Amino acid sequence: MKVFKKIIEYSFYVFIILVFTFLLSLFNGSGRKLQLNHSDYLLLTDKQISKEFPNKNKVIYFWATWCSVCLTNLPFFKASYSMLNDRWNTEFISIEEGSGTPDHVKKYMDKNEITFPTLFGNQNLLESNKINAFPTTLFVNSNNEIKFIDTGIMNPLSIWIRIFFLNWN
Repeated sequence: MKVFKKIIEYSFYVFIILVFTFLLSLFNGSGRKLQLNHSDYLLLTDKQISKEFPNKNKVIYFWATWCSVCLTNLPFFKASYSMLNDRWNTEFISIEEGSGTPDHVKKYMDKNEITFPTLFGNQNLLESNKINAFPTTLFVNSNNEIKFIDTGIMNPLSIWIRIFFLNWN
């Protein structure tokens, strides 16, 4: 019985932390518009961005080749992409921060088996969207309003919950 009480207690603490991070993510994103015309940027993968992209919910993952946390988060983003892309009117793309060369990024992507649509960004794109840490994930609704901003490692459940709320709004 003591074990069961401990499980309930720890579950409660985890739930509180999840609610807190969800609200913080919502607060960070509220009231901002996404600044991105994807056709202005070099696409580094064979996977194309759909023509309906502007009218879809978007999960946009900003990352860098030099970022070890981005590499750690990569399996979570890959899993989320494979499970949730093109579901619930949502499209996933990633944007590499652009401090290197496109060839360097392509080699990194090949080595790490990155196949989801990836754009080669630049400093202006990062500044216009107020990206100052990597990885950063933006959750944008079909009206181009940023609803959630998360930095650091995200698990697929957190991504799914945010996508659910994008469709609920």
